[in-house]
Amino acid sequence: MSPPRPFDLCAAELPLGSGRWLLEASAGTGKTYTIVGIVLRLLAAGTIRIDRAVLMTFTRAATAELRERLRQGLNLAIQVLEGQVAAGDDPLLQCLLQQHGDRHKVARRLRRALVDCDGALIATIHGFCHRLLHDHALRVGVPLAAELDGDLSAWRQRCIHDLLRDWNHRLTRAGACLVAPALDPTILQEQAQLIERQPDFAFVGSAIDAATVETRLAAVRQAWPDWRRQIVSFFEARCAVLGPDYSQRELTPVLDRIGELWDEPDHTLLEDLLRPLLDPRLSTGQRRQLAAEDWHRQLLQEHLHFSDLLQALDNCLAGPAGVELQRAVHERYQIALVDEFQDTDQLQWRIFKKLFSATHQRLILIGDPKQAIYGFRGADVQAYLQAAAEIPDRHRFTLATNFRSDAGLVQATNALFDRGPTTFVDEGIPFRPVDARHGQRFDDPGHPAALQIWWHPFAGRVQTVRRDIADHCAAEIARLLQDARRQDGAHWRQLRPPDIAVLVTSHRQGDLIAEALRRLPRPLASVRNLRTSIFTTSLASDVAQVLGAVLAPHQERRIRSAAVSRIGGLVLADLTDPTRTGDRERIMLRLRELRLRWREEGFAVAWQAILDQGIGLQPARVLAAADSDGERTLTDLLHLGDLLTQTVAEQGLGPDAVVHWLESRIAAPAFDDEEQHLRLERDDDAVRIMTIHGSKGLEFPVAFAPFLWSSPRPDDSPLINEGGHWKWYVAPIATD
Repeated sequence: MSPPRPFDLCAAELPLGSGRWLLEASAGTGKTYTIVGIVLRLLAAGTIRIDRAVLMTFTRAATAELRERLRQGLNLAIQVLEGQVAAGDDPLLQCLLQQHGDRHKVARRLRRALVDCDGALIATIHGFCHRLLHDHALRVGVPLAAELDGDLSAWRQRCIHDLLRDWNHRLTRAGACLVAPALDPTILQEQAQLIERQPDFAFVGSAIDAATVETRLAAVRQAWPDWRRQIVSFFEARCAVLGPDYSQRELTPVLDRIGELWDEPDHTLLEDLLRPLLDPRLSTGQRRQLAAEDWHRQLLQEHLHFSDLLQALDNCLAGPAGVELQRAVHERYQIALVDEFQDTDQLQWRIFKKLFSATHQRLILIGDPKQAIYGFRGADVQAYLQAAAEIPDRHRFTLATNFRSDAGLVQATNALFDRGPTTFVDEGIPFRPVDARHGQRFDDPGHPAALQIWWHPFAGRVQTVRRDIADHCAAEIARLLQDARRQDGAHWRQLRPPDIAVLVTSHRQGDLIAEALRRLPRPLASVRNLRTSIFTTSLASDVAQVLGAVLAPHQERRIRSAAVSRIGGLVLADLTDPTRTGDRERIMLRLRELRLRWREEGFAVAWQAILDQGIGLQPARVLAAADSDGERTLTDLLHLGDLLTQTVAEQGLGPDAVVHWLESRIAAPAFDDEEQHLRLERDDDAVRIMTIHGSKGLEFPVAFAPFLWSSPRPDDSPLINEGGHWKWYVAPIATD
């Protein structure tokens, strides 16, 4: 496979005829500009109509930006063609002027496209699939009453509850005890979420079921008397050497206990006893399979998750109705552009190939395989490599100029990664150096290098090292704000806090940076844009404890937990101080008052009372707390309150159900649900703290990545990609 050629958007003849095309676009190489430019050129030439185009990307925010950029591009192109404004140094606008003699005719085409712009299908990949399923529901076989739901937590809980009940009905007490760790709700939650993210897989290996467990248990129970005689005989023959601890008198109580396992089961003893009959990997392999098939079989009955849209569409295309659906799409759409193609998977690629395979259609894929290596957004790099291999060399291009970073950073990045064909291990993912459009737009006399790598001696506990690194990062930010300048248009200005981003991988790392910035001699404000669920925060657990205490104000444990939470505003010493014995009674009375208000006036009134007056002896002043991140805490409290109030209104939940709903979300947060993502606590002059994932596509003059060394735990997922196909490995059952 030959290297892709540089793509020239302004070539005399745009090299994008019918068929499949691939544009490799590294970060900052003008990808969105190129997508809009391709559409404008094809519209100007009369090759396509805007209402017969599909533009797909990965997030709703990206689709909104793409739609707006397309409108702006059409507007500006019309004004240039009609002579209202000059083309300036924009190569695309100059191209439109030079290559079309009848400018008024082209302007009319573009104006018609602008009027019909709302008819263009600009959507996420899942949005496109949802549109097809809605338009062809009867043909596809999706229930008309099925709901599209980004958060299937409640439905997931119901499926798991049904699965547990089914298994328990088919197992004896001993069998239920043996598989209890396999049926742990937390494990089942994790595996259900894994299936949601990667539904296109096949099981490999033998699956265990209740009948198998009971058959093995019956065999052990039947064989036990003979085993017991053999054990006694073995130790009696060696008692003189082993000593009196192994005499029949000492062994009898132990052997009697094993014989009672069928009536008084013990998981550890049972599993040890069954090792000759059941593979010991049951605990890591077969147990994960228990939820999978039942979960996937039930899911399409009432609710549609994003992954189910793809699965339903793929099933339709593979069945007898697929021919008609393909014909309808072939007639409806002339062109499809898939942005962020590296974030797709095998299932999505299979769908695209079938839907956009007509001889008159164009399927243009834009992406960067390097960004798929770590599987952000469920990306499958093997799917990208397979697609690239299926596209002929003459249809493969690359964007070779970086428009985002300064020349120094581009050159440093080239030097760091341009290490031959195996830079990223797989030769199908080469590093392609790019040129820089901009020179030097940042001035730091103290440390002029555009790319800096810091080394830490790593002495002491990991948590101490993380805090030390956060402090160094904060100190360097303070220095830059004092010494560094950046170019802003034609002028230079002092660096400001919003010019700086700190990239982290977890909420806890973000807290470390925010705390370090607050500890500076001149404290700096920060704002966190972390694409993590509000239900992963410790404050969510605090709220659950407080609401639980409101419903059970007579339980000492709940009262103490709620009182010392951030909402309660007390400390443990307040509750143990013998001089303050009346505090507990006053807290109990306050909780009873809140319970009464909740039951009589509703959750919203009770929640507002908690925010206004707290549950302790005085209202908790979260904004004024010197030792806490008050703005972050208040933002999260209001966010949790909004989610709870909305759920109560939509589902009509009673008090006990509200607490259960919150606890279930804490146990299994939906990271892909944008409503759960942490909100910004402020938007003024503050340093930005965000996840690496959330920073994708954003631009900052200065970026810190202080925790790249802190690797996450190894992935123990049973899903493995082999030959472009995902397989779920299940440990086999021993037969001897």
